[in-house]
Amino acid sequence: MRKLAIVTGASSGVGYSVCELLQEKGYMVVALSRTDKKILRLIEKDDSLEHYCVDLIDYGETKKIFALIEEKYEKIDLVVNCAASFESTKFVHQNIDNINKIIDTNIKTYVNVIKLSLPSMISAKNGLIINIASVSGKYGIENQAVYSCTKHALSGLAGALAKEMFGKNIKITTLYPGGIDTELWNENNPYLGSTEDLIKPAEIAEIIYFVCQLPANIVMKEMTFFPRNELH
Repeated sequence: MRKLAIVTGASSGVGYSVCELLQEKGYMVVALSRTDKKILRLIEKDDSLEHYCVDLIDYGETKKIFALIEEKYEKIDLVVNCAASFESTKFVHQNIDNINKIIDTNIKTYVNVIKLSLPSMISAKNGLIINIASVSGKYGIENQAVYSCTKHALSGLAGALAKEMFGKNIKITTLYPGGIDTELWNENNPYLGSTEDLIKPAEIAEIIYFVCQLPANIVMKEMTFFPRNELH
């Protein structure tokens, strides 16, 4: 039986690459995002991937999708949270609507998805949750105050939850990557270093698959990595 993976932020960037690789590796992938964007390409490959358009910030809406997933599949084996919102600007000048969007996307969607996934994992006494944070969740980065705040929050969430899940065979891994070559970098949010050295989404996907392949007795609590042109 194929393992079931739920991937958020699936329509582009890291989320898309994770869906693509897990599909190739034999997982049944349930892709969640606000739009179907590029994800339709993967659906056309075979029936090992299905997609739901959903606003994961909305707990009620997300709960309905998980009810469909639970009705269709026996258990959830893997959750990879990739949804992200980013803005590079000084906090004093930041628009409150943008602040709320970053907080909601980078924290609330993770909390909602994990909360709705855990009952299945606890029942099966098995599961892996991988959250994509950022090096800014380790070190405060100038012009990224709110973004850094949300990524630090993921560290606290994972640390506390790991203690609550101890002995239940549910692993939680937090990744802290540096600059990734995604659409989050644009003319409004320019990357200050050499874009040639940015980490590729497919490389993040490979790291995630590596974590998935670890022996059952090993827990990868966290991993920090960044492009060679970044100093942290």
